[in-house]
Amino acid sequence: MKHITAAFTAAEQFAPFFSSAAVQTAAKSAHSVLIQLFVGQCNDAWILNLVNTAQHALPQAIIVGVTSAGEICAGRVSLESTVVSVSIFSSASLHPIACASHQGGEYTAGQAIAEALQPIPHLQGILLLATPTRINCANVLKGIEDRLPTLPVFGGGAAETLNCQQPRVFLHTALFADGCVAVGLAGAQLRIETHITFGWQALGPQMALTAVNGFNIQCIDDKPALDVYRKYLGIHPDDEDMYLVEFPLLMERYGTQIARNPVSANQDGSVTLVADVYQDETVRLGYLNVDLALENTHAVVAELAAFAPEAIYLYSCICRRFTLQQDVELETYPFQALAPVAGFFTSGEFCRHGNHLQQLNSSQIVVAMRETEAAEPAHWTDTGADTAKDRYRFRHARITSHLLHFIATLSDELEMANSKLQHLAEHDPLTGALNRRTLDNALDTELAIADRYNRHCSLVMFDLDHFKQFNDNYGHSAGDIVLSSIAQTVRQTIRRSDMLFRFGGEEFLLLLPETATEGAWEIAEKIRLAIARLTLAYTEILLPKITASFGVASYPAHGQEALALINAADAALYQAKAQGRNRVLAFAE
Repeated sequence: MKHITAAFTAAEQFAPFFSSAAVQTAAKSAHSVLIQLFVGQCNDAWILNLVNTAQHALPQAIIVGVTSAGEICAGRVSLESTVVSVSIFSSASLHPIACASHQGGEYTAGQAIAEALQPIPHLQGILLLATPTRINCANVLKGIEDRLPTLPVFGGGAAETLNCQQPRVFLHTALFADGCVAVGLAGAQLRIETHITFGWQALGPQMALTAVNGFNIQCIDDKPALDVYRKYLGIHPDDEDMYLVEFPLLMERYGTQIARNPVSANQDGSVTLVADVYQDETVRLGYLNVDLALENTHAVVAELAAFAPEAIYLYSCICRRFTLQQDVELETYPFQALAPVAGFFTSGEFCRHGNHLQQLNSSQIVVAMRETEAAEPAHWTDTGADTAKDRYRFRHARITSHLLHFIATLSDELEMANSKLQHLAEHDPLTGALNRRTLDNALDTELAIADRYNRHCSLVMFDLDHFKQFNDNYGHSAGDIVLSSIAQTVRQTIRRSDMLFRFGGEEFLLLLPETATEGAWEIAEKIRLAIARLTLAYTEILLPKITASFGVASYPAHGQEALALINAADAALYQAKAQGRNRVLAFAE
């Protein structure tokens, strides 16, 4: 395999490159040729002229391409240029397919791609280029993954060019504003590795997406999404679109961290993305930790050195170029030491992340290929040493990164402190049970759920028999041991969804969601027996056995409002005591 790359800024440069001896000689002995075009300038006429020139010089080539927001050639970054990547395979075969799509038809498009490529022998991977600003690429990937659950898929989303050319993907002269282009790469000798570099870290509090409509986030924590960005980042309205890109939203999917980049602010206070998000997902603002990003890059380069690639392709999010500015080459150029590099800056990246095929944002996808067996690892020297020669290079980005790290750490510490304060405010310090002040909200919430979904809900009120006499005989310190031990016993007995409250001195209350009277009685009886079996000691003195009396009341049979239900459970508890204590009674009119 050979990989030849070039960057153009003028149309008259096309023909000499494709007709050059280097390209023509390599192509003569090729089994197949893949040309990728990353176009950051001009218009559709420019693209068609470029494709026609390439077809005339290399009629056997498969030509695909995409509009870009920055181009990568030989590891160097250029703007408003066209980068050509010519991949010449000695044995691999190429299988292109293009799908025009529309919103709602993306899953079908993904299925069509997978069905067309699935029968091909020795299929090693799929290059995918698409238009994420116009279609839901996550559904395209889902359609592919359902048919090809383990196959590597990699590529990027077309971006709006710097001169505002609308995003396009293309296969030969067929251009698509809404759709995707895929190329299946097959061959017994072909080897493909994919890697992801990330480097983003969370900043600020955890928040919930409380209103989402398609690709628009309308509300975060019940506030207009744009107001949240203004609050935490102090963004001036004139700069909103720019700074939204620099601070993505971080979330977890399938156990891995991913990012979502808002790309525009809307008058209604919502923000628009180019990737899927879902209501009730939990997010935090993110910032690029420069040192971590470079560590990621160097780790991937070191790993690929053992792979000994013959070609490397980079599909990097535009927000990385925006954030790193001229220093973005510190995470693109090191790969050139291993093999010729070409790529572009995307509006979304496609790759298998963990065990799932996902549309990503804010990532850099690194794809390495070779056809020959690696005789020995590629030679690579860590370029970090070059940066060390100039102590002031890259310092502005690192200073910002360290400042944001400081803010994130401070925010985490404040969040932990607030969490501890909230726990103290909601829990009884002696027993660890929830306190009386949290009961009202919890009970109102469970009753509302029970009413809405026509379900049951029960209360169990219990207190310790003759506990005042116990305290008089053994002291309050011994009484505290009894109370905390009984609370622990109850927690070990009840379900995870059940809630234990300390209602008074020796009085407790259990809230049992989705539980009718019979089930609540059984839980109470189980707790009664567990308490009666307890053996406790204080200062090496064996304490007498403790018993408890229980009253059970259920919604809706015994009360439909919180106070009525509490009164019913209290009345049942009173009857249990009147009948001799150490028993469980359900409320009876």
